Amino acid sequence: MESIASFGILQSLKSWYGAALIGLIALMSIYTLALAVVRTGFFRAIRMDARKLTEEVLHSLDSNEAFPPNAGRKKIEPPLRILAYTILANRTADIPDLQDLVKVTLIRQRERLERGQSTFGTFAAVGPFLGLLATVLGIIHSFEALALSGSAGPNVVASGVAEALWGTAAGLVLAIPAVVLYNLFNRKAKAAMVEMELTAREILVLLKGRRQRAGAK
Repeated sequence: MESIASFGILQSLKSWYGAALIGLIALMSIYTLALAVVRTGFFRAIRMDARKLTEEVLHSLDSNEAFPPNAGRKKIEPPLRILAYTILANRTADIPDLQDLVKVTLIRQRERLERGQSTFGTFAAVGPFLGLLATVLGIIHSFEALALSGSAGPNVVASGVAEALWGTAAGLVLAIPAVVLYNLFNRKAKAAMVEMELTAREILVLLKGRRQRAGAK
């Protein structure tokens, strides 16, 4: 029990810098977890079948009916539905104008999809450095204690080094999940953007084809 108390994490919290840095890392870890929960809920809420959406668009084009009136007005609306609603709400515009409108919509939806990514990336980069800072300060303190004690025994240094290394461990506990979450949500955002771009092209082609058939009659 004595060795655990000496080399445990509680020992690293006795110094003001250890408590401050590890406390900051702990707060950042909690924020990372909360943000991951929020982003997971967001991507679940916007999940949508692109094929079903295309069928709705075809029905709207063929029947000349308005797209569902609630589209684009919910708190968490799928980007695909917002894109389709934007195109169909301006179906009478020229194709080049619609293409520009699609580009603007894609940029705005990309911002929604990539929200929180910078936080994950920043925490993944900063976490190890905060842990390293705590470790360096702890080792400096350990050698100061060694100099004051006048003893060169390994036990004098071991306790301080073990205390300092908890800072590195805390930084890695923050950084590793942040890297994983960054890659996970970045992949989800890219997949959603690819699906939006393909759907937009498909809708524009369908709209252009129906215009050509209507003009030929």
